[in-house]
Amino acid sequence: MVWNKGVPLSCCALGLLLTLSGCGGGGTITDSGGTTPPSASLIKVDTVAYSEHCPSKTTVLPGVKVLLHKADGSIQSQWTTDASGHFELEKPSDVAHISLLYKDSKSTYQIQSELSPSYLDLGVRRFVDELYKERCSCKTISVNWTDIHLAQPELSLHLRNPNIELNRNLTGSVTQNYCADNSGLLGKLQLTLAPKDAGPSYIQELDLDAMAANSTHQLKLSEMSQSGNVLTWTANLPLNALYADTYNNGTVQWLFGVSVSSGEALRLFPQANARHRVLAYAEPVMLPESIAGSIGYVSGAQQTVQGSSASLQLPTNQAQLASNFEGILAQWRSSHSTSYDFSGLAGVNQVRLAQTSTKLRWQISTAPKASVVDLLLPAGDAAALADEQISWLALDFSGEGSGLSYSDFQKRQAALSRGTAVDTSAAFDAMRYELIYWSNQ
Repeated sequence: MVWNKGVPLSCCALGLLLTLSGCGGGGTITDSGGTTPPSASLIKVDTVAYSEHCPSKTTVLPGVKVLLHKADGSIQSQWTTDASGHFELEKPSDVAHISLLYKDSKSTYQIQSELSPSYLDLGVRRFVDELYKERCSCKTISVNWTDIHLAQPELSLHLRNPNIELNRNLTGSVTQNYCADNSGLLGKLQLTLAPKDAGPSYIQELDLDAMAANSTHQLKLSEMSQSGNVLTWTANLPLNALYADTYNNGTVQWLFGVSVSSGEALRLFPQANARHRVLAYAEPVMLPESIAGSIGYVSGAQQTVQGSSASLQLPTNQAQLASNFEGILAQWRSSHSTSYDFSGLAGVNQVRLAQTSTKLRWQISTAPKASVVDLLLPAGDAAALADEQISWLALDFSGEGSGLSYSDFQKRQAALSRGTAVDTSAAFDAMRYELIYWSNQ
């Protein structure tokens, strides 16, 4: 078997694992049309590529290898996605596992494997490749609020655009690059000025599509609206990051985030017929060194917010996971296979095993209880990766409730990735995450 490559761990590593498979939240699904649901025996997948420069812009990715494995991990047959990045096939009776293999322009192998999937529509799978940066359509926009900052230094500037991550605590003049999504639109830029205490905050939206490239917006308090309710919160663990956002029919209307270590107040922005969600991540924990490396643990959760306060309950399975992870790590390093049973963890619907080496990222998605076999690769790919040595191994746990089956969880992820479903239930806000990892870097 070949080792697999990811990225060096940061406090966002959990988000990376979720992004790799295009996963969404949880909750009730409403079908909004689109593709026809596959039969129970139809393997189906679509592959797209994107650049980290503009992750919301995807491009059809043909030629991705589709490996169908037997129960022992050997290859039953090999296929590729077609010119439109699509593959579908009635599942052969002796196929148990499915892998997607893409070698990017930097000769890094990216592999996503589904171990004994209960639902055979794998949805839209995303692969990053900076070769596709040339497909990005972007503008550079500046926001100048130097005068406000000098007059009222207690205020901090927060920027958010649907196609980029939140930027916060910015001062003076801020220049950012904004890129269009698949619709060709750059969308709205949300501006928030907020104090560190419970004082008023100010909001404004800019239509980026209507602005000229390399233009500057002069921010003025007189053109902004006062808004935002301070949210008081408590948590069962020390927090590293805390965010709040507002959802209306599955669409983010306003998002305002803070780092709790900065002492800033957390705010919610009221919207008609909207619901609020809080996302929290605990302080990363470094456990004792193990097998010439270190083990770390991260937990996170999201939940709905009603009123002006929130009591945050993050998963606290560190001790249980650490005791099992040592054995899994030793098994995987020696035999490239392992088994685990995390079905007793409340709210966990899916486990991902991710491993990293110099030239390879490999993510294996399974049910909470699984026996992971050595998934073989084609001879040429295996030979190219024969000398790879694992440098990072992680188990990522995610779920939206203990009563949801693995099959239903997979079905939801596929529907969200295809855009054929939208979230209509606050159950979406019950998602929880845990990550335990080993690194020798």
